[in-house]
Amino acid sequence: MRTFALATVPVFVFTLLKDSLFYVVQPLLFAQLIQFFADPKSHNYLHACLYAAGVVGSNCLSTAINHPVMLLTLNMGIQARVAWVTLIYRKVGLPRLSAAHSVGLVVDSSPEHDRL
Repeated sequence: MRTFALATVPVFVFTLLKDSLFYVVQPLLFAQLIQFFADPKSHNYLHACLYAAGVVGSNCLSTAINHPVMLLTLNMGIQARVAWVTLIYRKVGLPRLSAAHSVGLVVDSSPEHDRL
């Protein structure tokens, strides 16, 4: 856990921000937009446009946050996979491998592990 603790903090922070803020705000804004079309006299047209912009903006921000989070998650997964393969090779007592060779082994063996 100490090895990947600093790498997991940004992933958790961005995921918490995305899930707690954008996934809560977007349906609320959309409900207000639907309420405008159900009864146009209840809200101003400008407010309806702002609600629509808020729905689109929250969706764009959610996507903009989700992309770097997935990149960080994939990077952390590759690092963990390389660490596990290195640990296994050291425990088995196989000869020392270069970093490029161990990464090649991880990439070559990944489909077998993904099926499990």
